[in-house]
Amino acid sequence: MKFANSSIFSIVSIVIFFELSEAHYYGPVIKDVHDQFGRTEVIIVPQTNYFSFENIMIWHETTRILSNEGISTVILNTRHFEEKLKTYNKETTRSLIVIALDTIEELHAFESTTQDLHMSYAIWLIFFTRDADRDVCEFCRNPQESLSNMKLGSRILISCCAFNTIEEWRYAGKNRTERQELGRLNRDDRGIVWFSNKQVADIHGGRYSLAGRGLRIVAVKHCPIFWEKDGHYYGVLGEILRELSQAINFTVSKIIWEDDYGAWNPETSSWTGAIGRIHRQEADLGVSDFMFSTHRSTAVAFTSHFTSAGFYLYLNKRYMARLHWNAYFKPLSMDVWMVIFGLILTTSILLNLINYTRRSHFFPLLFQHCLYAWGIYCYQALPKFPKGTSSRIVYASILLSSVVTLIAYAAAMTSRLTVVSYIPFKTLQEFVDDGSFHVIKLNVSQDFDHYKFFDQTLTKKMMSLMMPRNLLPVTDEEAFEQVCSKRVGYYLNDMAKKAIEAQGIRIPCELSSIKYGKTQILAMIMPHGSRCLDLVNYYIMQFRSNGMLQRLEHKYYKELKRNDLKYSSVSLRGVAPLLLILAIGFLIALIIFIIEQNANAFRKKLRSYQKRRTTFLKTRKASLFLANDCNFKKRLRNLKQFIGRMQLK
Repeated sequence: MKFANSSIFSIVSIVIFFELSEAHYYGPVIKDVHDQFGRTEVIIVPQTNYFSFENIMIWHETTRILSNEGISTVILNTRHFEEKLKTYNKETTRSLIVIALDTIEELHAFESTTQDLHMSYAIWLIFFTRDADRDVCEFCRNPQESLSNMKLGSRILISCCAFNTIEEWRYAGKNRTERQELGRLNRDDRGIVWFSNKQVADIHGGRYSLAGRGLRIVAVKHCPIFWEKDGHYYGVLGEILRELSQAINFTVSKIIWEDDYGAWNPETSSWTGAIGRIHRQEADLGVSDFMFSTHRSTAVAFTSHFTSAGFYLYLNKRYMARLHWNAYFKPLSMDVWMVIFGLILTTSILLNLINYTRRSHFFPLLFQHCLYAWGIYCYQALPKFPKGTSSRIVYASILLSSVVTLIAYAAAMTSRLTVVSYIPFKTLQEFVDDGSFHVIKLNVSQDFDHYKFFDQTLTKKMMSLMMPRNLLPVTDEEAFEQVCSKRVGYYLNDMAKKAIEAQGIRIPCELSSIKYGKTQILAMIMPHGSRCLDLVNYYIMQFRSNGMLQRLEHKYYKELKRNDLKYSSVSLRGVAPLLLILAIGFLIALIIFIIEQNANAFRKKLRSYQKRRTTFLKTRKASLFLANDCNFKKRLRNLKQFIGRMQLK
């Protein structure tokens, strides 16, 4: 009995020893790959029976070794492999994913699980175990075809059965695999001896080639950032396409020009335009400023974005900056104007109380002082300098406040005219509520395809203002002509507008803009499952990190300076309202002048007449008095004579 227990204990110890030695083989290899390629974590996915005693011993000991080295490690069960892997794929972490394969069935299951995943975000380390089946080891030693999930840019390292080398497998096109030895397994000291830093740098830099393979390109006509001239491609995307072709070594075998970007047609249950071409795999790469949306991503795969753009509604500033009768009151707020008028009224009442006497009338005197105070604000002199000290202090205060008010008003008016662009609609809600403008866009289905992702109510109102399709412009020149000649707003992203200006297309008028929605990302598109997608994404990110995309933006996305605007000549009809106002003012002034002159002459005549009449009346009265006096004296003399005669008798 003791002998049997000792035998069992010895056998178990031997098994544990061999399993632990297997773990000590995996652990250092995984650590060296992790350190060499700068990964943040290790994900172990054993494809064999994980719950067997041997596998539990191997992988938990491997995890302990890696944890002792400070490496974050997680073991995923094959049943949760696909779900967890999609989560890691969405987060695009810098992971090292370790796969162990024993049978050809496990290889096919691995291919099926990772078929739709983008594999460039991680380093894949695949162990074809030393105890693997014969057919799996034969595939590992001589892969006649590539892994079905291997794409250009996928970084896959292989440890093949009993071989002592670490290889990198690359997709070479036409279902072929290119192999390159990167290092040798050191079974004594454990770990990897790398052959050359240059070879390892190749996998860091992603040096993959299509070996001159031709790609079919689809592009949208009238795209402002991609166009063809004399067999060469220009614009931001033209230069990106040229750099990609040199880096990946491909040629443009065919270019298809579509009229629009593409949208879902519910009647035919298919995608139209350039997106439809990519969805049906009639083209390999869509080179235009495609705007990302969840609906479109179900049909095509978007590359890494090359820029972002905000969408605006561009309006003619001439219609925006019409002169209103209250325009001169805009520099100061209503509260300030109320304070000014209240100050004039208050000081007028104060002056009236100071100068009021019982002999004068109150309200005429108040009106007179109001005119004096308003005249000071308009820089008119007083008819006479006040005599009282209190009145002088009040008038001096009014003069000081008028100077301060005028300085503030002039500064606000100058700032409003030179700095602030007049925009009557601060939001699209105000624009659609006004209802006096129509909305236009190019006669393609790029921009309005994403309206469903924003405010539905606002979308319906915007669509109600959309001009009929047969009246929509075809080119940007036609669109800006309509903006400058009609009451319409042009819906366009700001990057496209800058690119249009950089091409020398002159906008006939100065524009105002209203932002609509959030900033959107613009990218190229490829078919789902394209083996080139990860590689294209890698190089676009490289172009962003080395500053190439920024240089292209400075080159093609130029802001049009105000000094570059060419204003059209002003016609007589354009200044007719101003001339009419001047003529009316001159006519009113002339009428007032004539009235004043005639009134003055009439007043002089009236005064002269009154003076003559007064003199005449006074003279006549004196004459009558004198005449009456003479008659009285004569009668008195006659009376005296009569009395004298009577006395004589």
